Amino acid sequence: MSVSALPSSYSHQSHLLHGSGRIWDETNCYLDVVIELLHAFGHEPLAALGVAASTQWEGDQWTFCKFNDEDLRFLFGVDIQELNPWKNLELHVLEQLKRGNPVLIEADAFLLPDTRGSSYRSRHEKTTIGVLEMATQARRMRYLHGRSCFELEAEDYDGLWLPGSERAESWLPPFVERVAWSKPSRTEPLVIASATLLRRELKRAPATNPIAAFSTSMEAGLQVMQDDHDMDHFHRYAFATLRQLGACFELLASHVTWLQDHGAWKSTDANQHFGLIAQLARSLQFQLARSIARNKVLDLSSLAQMGKAWQCGIDALHSGAG
Repeated sequence: MSVSALPSSYSHQSHLLHGSGRIWDETNCYLDVVIELLHAFGHEPLAALGVAASTQWEGDQWTFCKFNDEDLRFLFGVDIQELNPWKNLELHVLEQLKRGNPVLIEADAFLLPDTRGSSYRSRHEKTTIGVLEMATQARRMRYLHGRSCFELEAEDYDGLWLPGSERAESWLPPFVERVAWSKPSRTEPLVIASATLLRRELKRAPATNPIAAFSTSMEAGLQVMQDDHDMDHFHRYAFATLRQLGACFELLASHVTWLQDHGAWKSTDANQHFGLIAQLARSLQFQLARSIARNKVLDLSSLAQMGKAWQCGIDALHSGAG
């Protein structure tokens, strides 16, 4: 039995947010999948990225940027709801695909062949995938992960739905959501509705500079990381901090540019300031890796540059709001 939730003409081509030339070609597993899912069904994910303006330092990590579900419903008519996997998970997913609803699953990267060289068959890590097609008899599945579309089959397919016997007793069903499509609730053009949401998020932006607080935290924890020489710890830290910071503000820069290009936001240099944050965060991540691996002194002066860029960018956004 083969079931697909894809448009008949679908041929995967990554959205420009995952294209070449990006400073951060991936952000986080959930956001990346939904970007590609919206793109696959003919929607413009750039319109929903005003949420990035309210990103803040959470004390031990940057906000894990995700689309606001209500924004997706308002802009595109996309409805994401959690599923209760009360029976065999495969049957739940099949039911949704029959209805034309892709399914988001918090899967184990251990079973995903596209993670070969990192997690595949070597390390258990949770990550979000978007299930698009399933062929149950062939034991094959097509899914979105990160910026691309992939297939898995055979033992990987079996393992996704039913864990091995050694894990079965303690196995918990994963977090699962279905994605349904209807008419958007907005009455104005997409770019105007998108600009309205950015104004809302701008009001929710941190009252004080969040990069200043992040700088203090990073300075306090740097010596411990250098002393431990623990690269696994570095990768976890960098993903939660510098990657989320840099990638989020690159998305915000792209969002503002899109609004300006469509005449829905007064032209300012806000996108340049947010793009600078993305560049500096990327550079600092590389420098931090070398510092830990080689026990070298790390220059943190770029954090002050990022803080200044955040303030200038937020001020410019207010100026362009009209």
